[in-house]
Amino acid sequence: MKRKVKVERGKDGYAAAFSERGFTIVGTGNSLAEIEASLQDGIDSAASVSKDDDLEYWRQLKVELSLDVPSIFAYFGTLNVKAFAERIGMNRSLLQQYVSGKKMPGETQSIRILKGINDLGREYLALKV
Repeated sequence: MKRKVKVERGKDGYAAAFSERGFTIVGTGNSLAEIEASLQDGIDSAASVSKDDDLEYWRQLKVELSLDVPSIFAYFGTLNVKAFAERIGMNRSLLQQYVSGKKMPGETQSIRILKGINDLGREYLALKV
């Protein structure tokens, strides 16, 4: 079973949390790998005090991390807001408001931003040096 968990930027790094079956599982870290490991520690702790069906549930649970727009731009510091906005045909000041957290993008804008990031990643992967 997969559980989608949103990663958010904090003052001292990143954090992700979810509540399930009476437990609140929290993961923190400076990288996605650290957050995932921290969440897994919480899942393992919940499993260690669970019985029967709950124990099996925790053993099978996998987390899938997702980042909000401000966290994406903070985590991947090489993404330039102005250049990226031009690339995806979005108003630079609107994207800057999403990145700063002053506004939250709707589903359509989030998909547009994510598609732009995925397209950029594919172009990076296709580079030959």
